[in-house]
Amino acid sequence: MKSPGPCIPLSSKKIRFLYQPCQFFETLRKGIQNSKRRITLASLYLGDGPMETILVTDLCNAARRGIKINVLLDFFRGTRGLVNSASLLAPLTAFQKVNVRFFRTPEMSTTLMKLLPFRVNEVIGLQHMKIYSFDDDLLLTGANLSQSYFTARKDRYILFVKHPQLNNFYTELVELVMSISFRLSIARCGFLSTVPGKYFLRAATYYRHGNYTAGLVKWELLPPQGSLGGSSQPGDYKSYVKTVLLTYLDRKSLEHSLESCKDSDSVALPLLQTKALGISQDYEALTTMFSLLSPYSSVVLSTAYFNLPEELQTLLIRSPACTAVVTAAPQANSFHESGGLSSWIPLIYSSLLKGFYQKTLTSCGRVKLYEYFAEKTTFHCKGFWAELGSGNPIAISFIGSSNYGHRSIHRDLEAQLLMITKNPKLQRSLKKEKKLLFQSTTPVDEKTFSKADRRTFWADLAAPLIYTFL
Repeated sequence: MKSPGPCIPLSSKKIRFLYQPCQFFETLRKGIQNSKRRITLASLYLGDGPMETILVTDLCNAARRGIKINVLLDFFRGTRGLVNSASLLAPLTAFQKVNVRFFRTPEMSTTLMKLLPFRVNEVIGLQHMKIYSFDDDLLLTGANLSQSYFTARKDRYILFVKHPQLNNFYTELVELVMSISFRLSIARCGFLSTVPGKYFLRAATYYRHGNYTAGLVKWELLPPQGSLGGSSQPGDYKSYVKTVLLTYLDRKSLEHSLESCKDSDSVALPLLQTKALGISQDYEALTTMFSLLSPYSSVVLSTAYFNLPEELQTLLIRSPACTAVVTAAPQANSFHESGGLSSWIPLIYSSLLKGFYQKTLTSCGRVKLYEYFAEKTTFHCKGFWAELGSGNPIAISFIGSSNYGHRSIHRDLEAQLLMITKNPKLQRSLKKEKKLLFQSTTPVDEKTFSKADRRTFWADLAAPLIYTFL
């Protein structure tokens, strides 16, 4: 397979797997507290609960020690509501070596921002990367910086200890995206508003010089210098962002090759996905994997929100490998108790799953579907595992932020890592991940969709119309 980007050797002895949300939180705290040089956090958003406040306190203490801190969040999700990621992090920006940025998708124009209310504007595209870096340690996961992910949301977490080359790639990637993102700053003056929707809409309209107030903290978002971030037309800014990202990826591809990793038993290929800008490394690498499979191979694909594109569905069904697809049961979907119209989203995902299940009936039993459900737990685990089999000692896994759905491929900014290994110990760890994944799953069959809480005629009608936004 041609390398889609840099190939970086891995030290199998220094790769650790986490299995519980509490371990994720503890690792974040330990990383922040023990860092000596740099901290990089990239996430969709930072929550506003007590556990998130503890993290911010840890970051403040690190800033006082003179640690360089970079935080990258999504522009829309991170500024939702009056108390939000920006208001929580604004005091940090008083420290000289702290940089907090909010990435706004170049698909969004200023005019469109004026028209779309908050939450709805998030369907256009999000900064969805989850990258947590501490000195030379790198934690890759699909989890956000929010209390539910620290306590009761199942996800994947892999910690690469003392991997400076790998860490440098992701740290530089985050810094690059930050350079084309809006900078958070404490505002010297500002207006007050207590109406969540109106305050945000006004702030979005005047983001160049507007000031925002959340609680007692006044903050503002400043457009990136030298960019076209303030343009009312998204075309110029989109071209600018695309040029910046492609230039970086091309340079990194020249610096490393698969040949440089030939003596390592495990390698990593960092992948970026933002198809709106013509960058599709993750999806191309994933679809290429299917050409390596045989009847002796086994594949597991896990997604929190089932919305696989037609091409990927076809590859799964036509693959000669024994394949399992795992997703959340409606009760384990994070939207299940969200309130309002979004609480109906799990049934739309269920409708999409039903359509795929009907297609799998032609696979002669090679493709099996499973739903995850555990009491007081939501499911956010996403990943791809493949064992090539037939005497081939290679195991493959994708880890990162992508849900493999339509918006992950076409709308959001995603970061993944393709891990290829011949190391027996690392392969056993990947097998353990899969084993734990299936502990709380049940097979999907015809009875699954005949249950009373699944028979929703309107969801079947809505699914084909709105799947591109899910």
